[in-house]
Amino acid sequence: MDVYLFIEKFENEFNDLPKGLLKPDTKIMDMKEWWDSLNVMIAIAFAKIEFGANIEKNDIFEANTINDLFNNILKKANTK
Repeated sequence: MDVYLFIEKFENEFNDLPKGLLKPDTKIMDMKEWWDSLNVMIAIAFAKIEFGANIEKNDIFEANTINDLFNNILKKANTK
């Protein structure tokens, strides 16, 4: 999976995230007001279901960009 497919699937998980908003270089902290506890939990579940990756809240907020988040998830992904 490349980062663009990741973004497409990621955006589809959230009803309140406008489609096409995210780009690989989108800064995570620029979206800080959007990251409520429910959306954090959805992102964690998405990583687990799609990649078998066990990530935590800190893994999301320590990523600088969406591309960094994607790479962090890939590093923690279980091989299927």
